[in-house]
Amino acid sequence: LEFRRVLFRSPLAQPYHMNPLDYWYQTNPSLKSYLDNYFDAHIELVSNTQMKEDCTYLYKECSHTERFQVLTLLSALKLLLK
Repeated sequence: LEFRRVLFRSPLAQPYHMNPLDYWYQTNPSLKSYLDNYFDAHIELVSNTQMKEDCTYLYKECSHTERFQVLTLLSALKLLLK
């Protein structure tokens, strides 16, 4: 079981990865809080229900790449709609 856990651990969540954003997100409470608060404050800008569900899934369940894609979308909507 321990071998399996090490074997399938995401390399993106390691501190020695070239771009360890997943690691920082998991280990830095202030960064996690800031990003989560930004997501929560701006997800309502997405008016399409299916797209909002997709964005929520990507943000909550996927890696930093998808998480930052969602935050980029929310930032663009914020600029366009406000």
